[in-house]
Amino acid sequence: TDTFTPTGALATARMGHSATLLDDGRVLVAGGTNTLLPDYLAFLFGNALSTEIWDPNTGTFSAGPNLDNGAKMFHTATRLNNGNILFAGGFSITFISGFGVAEITNRMSVYDQQTNSFIANPFRIGGRPRAAHSAVLLDDGRVLLAGGASQPVETAPTTRGVDVYDPVVDNGAAVADMSRSRGMFPMFKLNDGRVVALGGVIGDFTNTGATNRIDIYDPVLDTWTDTMGITDMLSTPRAASSGIRLSTGRILVIGGQDGNDTPQLSAELFLQ
Repeated sequence: TDTFTPTGALATARMGHSATLLDDGRVLVAGGTNTLLPDYLAFLFGNALSTEIWDPNTGTFSAGPNLDNGAKMFHTATRLNNGNILFAGGFSITFISGFGVAEITNRMSVYDQQTNSFIANPFRIGGRPRAAHSAVLLDDGRVLLAGGASQPVETAPTTRGVDVYDPVVDNGAAVADMSRSRGMFPMFKLNDGRVVALGGVIGDFTNTGATNRIDIYDPVLDTWTDTMGITDMLSTPRAASSGIRLSTGRILVIGGQDGNDTPQLSAELFLQ
């Protein structure tokens, strides 16, 4: 009908959360923060441990299980081949002697749809700490976790670092670094199993800037290729853009901020 229809409200206000489609058509909403204060560190202390599940049949949210590895915002949520959902990284809070300390985390959580619970594993570590990164499910069932902000949380510099999560061993390991540091960028699997990373924040999250460069990862060779001089770059540098893979295989990249932090109305198509 080309219209929007109101639905039930979340129990907890959130930003920087994730929303993941479940097998039965419901949606799992997880983490985020419900406090936005002038001080950068202060709003991290509003991070939500909770999850909620939206039911399209009733249009309502019900409480889900709490995240088992600390509150997270600007994390990634990736559906695995077995139906479980991997939550990785994010801005988080660690409580030490009763005091909350803001951090960028490498902790991971795995949600089991069948039991509606998180699978405990104290040894599950996702490589390097990262937040506002990107994640893609590879053809072999592993999850590629690339870029994002890294420690210290006060400046959150972007990273070139890349890790993969292997569901067989339920742990993460480092692979080849990207050609350049970037965060808040869309990343997609291509038809041939390679992965493309498009634009993103460069530098750190206090003085963002943006890039128009494209990196392509080959999981067989474990190499990244900067497409400078090979294929076209994005016509406009874009940080914090959105993207979606179309049914044609093309990738639509929308909006974001350019190198001067100016919001963009334009969009571009990446052709495979």
